[in-house]
Amino acid sequence: MSLPAGAQSDDVIPAVTRLISFDLMKVFSGFPEQNCVHTNREFAIEKGLPDAVTQGMQTYAYLLEMLVTHFGNDWHASGRVAVSFIKMVLPGDTVTARGTVVEREPLGDRTRLRLEVWVENQHQAKVIAGEASVVI
Repeated sequence: MSLPAGAQSDDVIPAVTRLISFDLMKVFSGFPEQNCVHTNREFAIEKGLPDAVTQGMQTYAYLLEMLVTHFGNDWHASGRVAVSFIKMVLPGDTVTARGTVVEREPLGDRTRLRLEVWVENQHQAKVIAGEASVVI
């Protein structure tokens, strides 16, 4: 992955990568929902989708996992995130949550970081994108 213009290597948040399995989708979505595009492949296809679709909140959880793992209690105390859901995630996709620091704002003995955050699929297409901030 190339860094944004002006970014340093310590500005990159360690990524979190997960394989999306249909079994995990069912657990996350409360299987045995019958008329649900997240847990019933045939129903999803009947509704015009290519397959069952991963809940956005499941994919979002991997983004939050990345932030909590990296920032720990600072994230719990001050973390903020705003994202848009851009593209469907399907069973068999591999998603990677990524983030980079784009701004540092001194706050006395602490620093507010502004981050660009996103989740991309195995084709490097963004499925979630947005921004976050945390005081460290």
